[in-house]
Amino acid sequence: MKWPKGILSGFAALITTFVLATMSPAGAGEKSNLCESLWEKRNAIFASAGHCFKTKKGKDNFSNQGCNKGGAKLTARDKAQINQIKGQERAAGCGGGGSKPRPQVQAGCERMKVCGEEDKNGDRLCGWRTVCGE
Repeated sequence: MKWPKGILSGFAALITTFVLATMSPAGAGEKSNLCESLWEKRNAIFASAGHCFKTKKGKDNFSNQGCNKGGAKLTARDKAQINQIKGQERAAGCGGGGSKPRPQVQAGCERMKVCGEEDKNGDRLCGWRTVCGE
């Protein structure tokens, strides 16, 4: 019996998420490697769709040669794969969909997103800052 592609990819996503959620906690190095691998898979989809990378890491890992300045042209399948990978990143505890595991925030503290001023191209750099009690 031949299975439709959508069912197989959905089943594979379910199994992957289950395995990630139930496996024993990985060491910091294993988790970091998993997060890095998922980041690379997700961004390879963006690169193949013509995404222009702005971060140093993105530019170092993927060429912006021939990228589409108007934005990546993602297909419905691309979007589904990206969402699947983002789910895997969340299940693995990767920070913000990035390659580094999210750091633990101590009691009485919170993480806040901080962004700088826009540059001449309308882009801005953002990062995270931990703020503890007053």
